[in-house]
Amino acid sequence: LALSDELDIPLVATNDCHYTYADDSEAHDLLLCIQTGKKVGDEDRLRYEGGQYYVKSEDEMRALFPYAKEALDNTQKIADRCHVEIEFGVTKLPHFEVPEGANAKITLPYYPVCAAGGNEVTVKSGSYDYSYMPSVKMKKDATEE
Repeated sequence: LALSDELDIPLVATNDCHYTYADDSEAHDLLLCIQTGKKVGDEDRLRYEGGQYYVKSEDEMRALFPYAKEALDNTQKIADRCHVEIEFGVTKLPHFEVPEGANAKITLPYYPVCAAGGNEVTVKSGSYDYSYMPSVKMKKDATEE
């Protein structure tokens, strides 16, 4: 609040969301275990304690931030300017043409692929090196489907 006042910048209120509904907390925890290769009982694993990482209603946010009415009002002003329509049940993935002579089963669109050995692939494009990203891992049998 002080920084907003000091810099004369309107304040907004946000909520750290990792899943949609409060009831999704346990499913999210299991997904984290799967993604990180850990077990639910492991002490040294990533977890989001408290079950509060869901999309909260306006009433819930106002209850959490009673001292920041203006921030909540500003957040609503931003939401009022947004218009999003999501069509469910329809997959919308771009179509990529695979260059003639390339193997569509293992070629990543528009990127030269450098095999780093085994099943590991590093993607590079022009002067950009994407090797800092986790390598794409493909099972050999998956590339033959």
